[in-house]
Amino acid sequence: MARETHRGTAGADGPEQPDRHHRTSKDRGAVISFQAYLDNAEKRTGITPRGFLDLAFGKNLTKHGEIVTWLKTEHGLGHGHATAIARLVTKGPDFVAEHHTEGVLHLDGVAARS
Repeated sequence: MARETHRGTAGADGPEQPDRHHRTSKDRGAVISFQAYLDNAEKRTGITPRGFLDLAFGKNLTKHGEIVTWLKTEHGLGHGHATAIARLVTKGPDFVAEHHTEGVLHLDGVAARS
């Protein structure tokens, strides 16, 4: 029987496998990259990742759960997109860049990369 770990499962079948929330574009069968979550949230709301950071700080939102609830209720985001933005807010851009985007994180929106 596989043992649950924070980042996936490990057991007799082989090495630990990342769960769907921690996969990157390099992983086989990746569901969606962290940056894609941020880009899609921007497409849905018109607010860049940096804009969400500014809004959350302006509202003094610091807890993951309260940020997710705010994003779902006031901005109509789904759980996955809200969770990605909440992680960005609570952990900060440097942490997210290092742990989720291989060192490259785009905060100023999709148009800024064109």
